[in-house]
Amino acid sequence: MALFLLFGTTTAGAKELVIDSEFSESSLGPYLSYHLDTTDALIIEQISSEAYRVRFHPFSSCNPSLGYTTHPLWVTLTVINRKNTPERTILEYNYPIIDDVTLFIPQKKGFIEKKGGDHYPASVKEIPYRTIAFPITVDPGKHSYYLKIKTSGSMTVSLKLYVREQFRNMQVIEMALLGLFYGLMISLIVYNILIYIAMKEISFLYLSLFSLFLSLYSCVHTGIAFQYLWPSQVTFANASHPMFLIFTISMAIQFTRSYLDTGNSLPLVDPFLRGVILFGLAGGFLPFVIKYHIMTQFSTVYSLSGIVLVLILGTVLFFRGKREAVFYLIAWIFIFIGGILSAGRAFGVIPETPVSNWTYQIGSPILIMLLSLGVSDKLNTMKRALARALAALKESEEKYRAVVDNAHDGILVIIDEKPIYANKNL
Repeated sequence: MALFLLFGTTTAGAKELVIDSEFSESSLGPYLSYHLDTTDALIIEQISSEAYRVRFHPFSSCNPSLGYTTHPLWVTLTVINRKNTPERTILEYNYPIIDDVTLFIPQKKGFIEKKGGDHYPASVKEIPYRTIAFPITVDPGKHSYYLKIKTSGSMTVSLKLYVREQFRNMQVIEMALLGLFYGLMISLIVYNILIYIAMKEISFLYLSLFSLFLSLYSCVHTGIAFQYLWPSQVTFANASHPMFLIFTISMAIQFTRSYLDTGNSLPLVDPFLRGVILFGLAGGFLPFVIKYHIMTQFSTVYSLSGIVLVLILGTVLFFRGKREAVFYLIAWIFIFIGGILSAGRAFGVIPETPVSNWTYQIGSPILIMLLSLGVSDKLNTMKRALARALAALKESEEKYRAVVDNAHDGILVIIDEKPIYANKNL
């Protein structure tokens, strides 16, 4: 993708964004108009001309998304600074996995060029942050900005404009929340590994691996991984998003097999589940050899199909009276609702709130904690059943001994040609 920003030409379409003494931040969806370049050939001099003004149309949502398209998307924004002094702002593109961002700031002759996106090393970022952020000084008066967006993934246009102080405050809050999220996930991973070592219950190991891949996928999706873990590994950063998503769902299905004991509870379905897992594990390495545009759609379909599959399995066993399915369904339904809220925010159906913005980070630890409780409850249930069986066996042995001891006939028990018991009458 490439992103172009131009000052100076007023465009028609969406309403204008006003910066005054009360302005601190704003989502830009309602202020954006767009034009999809199906020729893949337009340049900034053409798109900013009067001839193209009528070709722009307002977006119908606050957080626009055009799905998967390889054509460049041109977006325009008009800003009016009503203050008497220049306003130092930050333009943030809050979709870190977008491909290629180039910012052109016009000068008297030509443009100053700045780059970003996950097709460039993180070191090129003017503002070192998990998202793509450019500092812009907005002079008094009216200014029109043009953005050219091109990506091989989902065409999601999530733009916000901040005054610099508000952007810094947002950074502090976001990083604190993300730190809390990853701290919880690391704690849950370590906890489940230690429980596995202590109790030798394989479900805890699968749950740990599921938590690990889920955390890595979140790191990639939020831009944390590219900023801190592999900032210069552009190829791996691009392929890691579909890869970790596929691995996450594959391990979720493997955990499901172990936890719900599908080999015994659903013997006809279990071979199919093994096939789905092997297919996913093999497919997880394909982003390194197949185009990202194809693999990101494959990973999306695979993940949605996997979630639907585990929900169906949990529902079937729940109605069959399997106790473990109760915890399982509650955990997955919670994250499913969280996914709906997150998708609704991304498509502009649900407004941006702390809940809709952070539902993924809220839901993931709760999912893992509920599944951990479910495995623990399963072990406790098995222990109680074993205790009842041992008690019944002991009671049966006592009754048998009482009958034998009081029998009128003599009784002798011989094992390996050695007498080990004789009743009183013998």
